[in-house]
Amino acid sequence: MKREKESARGTRPGGAYGQMAGPNALRDPLWGTANVPSAAETKLLRTNALRRLHFVRHAGPAALHTQHTSSRLQHTLGVFALIAHFAPDWPELRAAALLHDVGHGPFSHALEGVGGFDHHRRSEEVLHSPEIRQALGGLNAVEVFDLIEGLRPNPLRNGEWVLHADHLDSWVRSAASFGILPKPAPELLRGYRLSGSSYLEADRHTAELTLRLIVHEAEYHASADNIGPVAVLRALTLRLIEAGGLLPDRLGDLADEGLLHMLRQHSATAAETARLLERPHELAVVRRGERTSGRRTAVLCADRRAEQTARRLRRILAGGRRMGMRDRIGGNRQEETRIYLVRHAHSAYEHGRERERGLSEQGRADAERIALRLRNEGIRIFVSSPYRRAVETIAPLAAAAGQRVVQHEDLRERLVAGDWELGPENFRSEKQRCYADLDYRPPGGESSREAAERGIAVLRGLLRTHAGERIAIGTHGDIMTLMLNGFDAQYDFEFWRRLTMPDVYCALFAGGRFVRAERIEGDG
Repeated sequence: MKREKESARGTRPGGAYGQMAGPNALRDPLWGTANVPSAAETKLLRTNALRRLHFVRHAGPAALHTQHTSSRLQHTLGVFALIAHFAPDWPELRAAALLHDVGHGPFSHALEGVGGFDHHRRSEEVLHSPEIRQALGGLNAVEVFDLIEGLRPNPLRNGEWVLHADHLDSWVRSAASFGILPKPAPELLRGYRLSGSSYLEADRHTAELTLRLIVHEAEYHASADNIGPVAVLRALTLRLIEAGGLLPDRLGDLADEGLLHMLRQHSATAAETARLLERPHELAVVRRGERTSGRRTAVLCADRRAEQTARRLRRILAGGRRMGMRDRIGGNRQEETRIYLVRHAHSAYEHGRERERGLSEQGRADAERIALRLRNEGIRIFVSSPYRRAVETIAPLAAAAGQRVVQHEDLRERLVAGDWELGPENFRSEKQRCYADLDYRPPGGESSREAAERGIAVLRGLLRTHAGERIAIGTHGDIMTLMLNGFDAQYDFEFWRRLTMPDVYCALFAGGRFVRAERIEGDG
């Protein structure tokens, strides 16, 4: 990869002029770098998920009437350029840089929460789509997603409020759009370096310049030029949904022009959409309770966080404090989430009835014992595999807490052989092979990697939705082991072999990161 990068810096102007990766280097005009994409990266660049970002504005609806008109794909390619510069030989991180924004809806962050839209959940759906999985090829998809989410500290993203490439490109790109970049981006880039393999650091002068860019970005986000169009677009989109002109679950499929077309065409939103696009000067942003004169549109500004952040950063600069790149701009909230993985109690085997077979008499007694053991743990969220034996194992605990058990298909047990019959003598050796080679798929079965990815996706969703809470999951020995293995390789075939029915492990997460898992209950 390094040799390819160096070859792209020859005497020729170099770089592909288009954004589609061709046989030459892909050049980033902001950072002035050129990189030759790998075969997997080229395939990713040619997916519909990546191409769609070319039609999503990075600055959201403010791009409709300001000079900040770059696309979300331009930002993505800028982040990729930074990662290729700092970590050229980390293929999963390079792929993560290309994929980190694929979940964004139209106008980037502007419509988050409208109609229930969640760009994190949308990212999960896209990343697990056949198109992306095929493009990733032999890359570790679980690692790619962990890097995107910052669950593992890395220069693309982290959960510690430390400078990373995603934000750096946004700040520099925004400043360049408004013509206030203090020096060309390639010169600025020389002031940063990679600390270890996880964090970006800067020399003192570059750190101070970066802080000024952060202040500008905070002031921009708190400005009327940004708040006004966002508030109006959110109100119009919600009105369109309520009028039946847009199904909420289709919002994430749209790019900017697709949404604008729908808003222009529907009678409930056409007039105000035309006003937003053609007469943005009529838009005024006021504090709650204030009035405006004339015929301008009033938009309530109920959130002052960005404005307060800008003031705090200006005080740092005015006070002469020298701020390093590992200083934190905000708090470092590391919420602890506990997930209780409950392997189901004993269930008599019935061929062909994996989903339907329930607990045996002994299994039901053990489920009651588990409920007694965990009743004071403060568990309020109950999720389970759809298999009856898993649901029945945590049902007494959920009933005692006055909660219901939510079934999730992706928590089902890993399929080892499907309809292909394994004799008892072959089952253990086949299972061991599945753990030795995560990509091995028995005829008619499911590979360890495939099963782990779907299970871990559920865990990540729970960690985001129920951060800081205590959650019980009714599960199975194999999928439970594979989910833990995705965070720590010590959970392997031997761990699976030692599990009992029932068995309970408490997995502790801090700030979304796996800390440890401890056994708290078994069959004796």
